[in-house]
Amino acid sequence: MDIPLHVHHQADEFVYVLEGEMEVDFDGATQRLTPGMCVLLPHGVPHALRNASQPPARCLQISSPGGWDTFMEDMFEAGSVAMKDGHPDLDRLNTIGARYGMEYRT
Repeated sequence: MDIPLHVHHQADEFVYVLEGEMEVDFDGATQRLTPGMCVLLPHGVPHALRNASQPPARCLQISSPGGWDTFMEDMFEAGSVAMKDGHPDLDRLNTIGARYGMEYRT
């Protein structure tokens, strides 16, 4: 699933591409990452991620400080409520993300 523009207010995010390709919108530019490439997304800087290959990219994602796993559990628990017309429901995601210092933007 593509991840819309968002910002982590507390956590730095590191993404390492294992397989496939992905695009990262960050700091006013779009970067294409292939296997073995990585990106560090510091807290406070808006960014978006999207798949750019078939089959979809597989990535290793690390956030510091932690808490991303709990955010994901809450998002999966919300299930289809976090979607609207086949797209992420940013209002609902922001309700969930607020507990973890995350904000989705349009």
